[in-house]
Amino acid sequence: DWSSDVCSSDLGAGLPILNSLQSEVVKIIEKEEIGLNNKEGDAKTLANNIELFLKDKTMLQEYQENALTFAHREGNAEIVYDKLISFIEEIANL
Repeated sequence: DWSSDVCSSDLGAGLPILNSLQSEVVKIIEKEEIGLNNKEGDAKTLANNIELFLKDKTMLQEYQENALTFAHREGNAEIVYDKLISFIEEIANL
């Protein structure tokens, strides 16, 4: 389960995710509060999500802390990248 390996280097740096993938990633990001979601090609929602983080510093800080916690809990970057590659290969074979 690649689960929470998405953008591990960003998460490990405490950067919340701005996600446009429509997969289980959406649920993980929402559950863990590690970023915000928008649909692919929805530039307006993406811009609103960026603006939300810029305006709400408390929320940004909370999501940054959640990102760090999540990245540390899920393991090191090598493990994360291996899981992410497996996940992408799995999708490509559907």
